[in-house]
Amino acid sequence: MIRFFEHAAERRNIRQAPKPQHAWRSSDVSEAVKDLKVTPKQLAQVEQATSKALDEYFIAMRKLQEEARLDQQRIAAECEARLLAPLTEQQQQKFRELFGQPLTKSDQAAGL
Repeated sequence: MIRFFEHAAERRNIRQAPKPQHAWRSSDVSEAVKDLKVTPKQLAQVEQATSKALDEYFIAMRKLQEEARLDQQRIAAECEARLLAPLTEQQQQKFRELFGQPLTKSDQAAGL
């Protein structure tokens, strides 16, 4: 199913390119599609449904990417907290300064 959306996305990018200046010709349609005997209305409905599905797919993918990014940040923060737990607050401060992550006011307020 993912391959379907990838292929449809490629086709969408092609469709968004400037359209040729010729009228629609039956030679533009492959023989396999002609054998389906679908009406122009049905083709339009399929195209609209595909476009809608692609939009939903891309929105979902962006949402998943954002969730993954936030999960990575959370996991990194948890690992760092476990790594630095044995150190004193001053040692943690120095560690973060050495590695470019000085304590923020919210970190200090949280006791990190």
